[in-house]
Amino acid sequence: MTPEAFGSAMGRMLSLKGKKAKRAVMEKIIFQLSRYEATDNDLDALCLPMIESLHAMNTSMVVRFISELIPYLAESATTNKFPEIITKVFWIIKTTKTDRINCIEIELEPMSIDEFQSYFCSRLCRVDWAPNALLPMTSIIRELPFDAEQHQMLLMKIEANVDSIDMMQIPAFVHKYLLLAAKVPHPEDILRNIMSLFEHRRPEGKQPRAERKHLRQIQGTVLLHFDFTVKHHQELGNTLLKQMKERDIVLSPFSMA
Repeated sequence: MTPEAFGSAMGRMLSLKGKKAKRAVMEKIIFQLSRYEATDNDLDALCLPMIESLHAMNTSMVVRFISELIPYLAESATTNKFPEIITKVFWIIKTTKTDRINCIEIELEPMSIDEFQSYFCSRLCRVDWAPNALLPMTSIIRELPFDAEQHQMLLMKIEANVDSIDMMQIPAFVHKYLLLAAKVPHPEDILRNIMSLFEHRRPEGKQPRAERKHLRQIQGTVLLHFDFTVKHHQELGNTLLKQMKERDIVLSPFSMA
C-alpha cells in the first residue's frame, strides 16, 4: 500500500465510532511512522489525509500522536509540510473544549491547556534535530503562541544547532529567524547568532574563486533579508545598532555591511 493510500485509509478509519477501533488505528499509524524512511511525498501523503480526522479522536490519542510525531519529523525533517503537520495537530489539542486534557496514552497525569503547551515545548527541545530541521523548527516556533520562557528554551535549542546548518539553507533560515526575532521580547541572542553564522565562513583568498563568489552571494541575500526586516521592524534595527556600538556582536566585514 502506498503512503497516500495508507494515509487516506487511516483517515477514514479514524472517523469510526468506538474507542477500541480508534486506538487500533492509531497503533497502526504509529507503527507505520516508526518503520518509514520518509521522503517529502511519503510523509505528506501519510500524515495530511489524517489530520482533519483527528478532530474525532479521543484527545489523549491525539496527544500521543503528536508526541510520537515530533521526534520522527525532527530527526528526518525531510518534508516541506513539517510545520503544517505539527501546527495543525497542536491547534487541535490547544482548542479542545475541556479544562483538563486526558494524557493516559502517554502515561502522564491530566494536563491543563497551558501544561500541554509546556509539555509540547519540552518535547521539541528534548528530541535530536537533524541539520535540516532548523528551518521548519524556526517556522513552528514563530507560528505558535509560546510564552517568553518557552521561547527562550527553544531559542537555546536553535543556538545549539545553528552551526550545523547547510550553506544553501542559510538565507531562508535567516529570513525566518529574523521574523522570529521581531516577535520575541529580547532579540539580541538571535542577532548575535546570525552574525556568527559567517564567522567560520568568510571569503578568503585561498578558497576557490567560485566558492568565494557563492559565499558572497549568500551574504548578499542575507543582507537583503536584514534590510527588508529592519524596514518593517525598526526596533530590531535599533537593537542591532546598539549591539554594534557596545561590541556585543563580533565586528566583521559582514556585520559592518
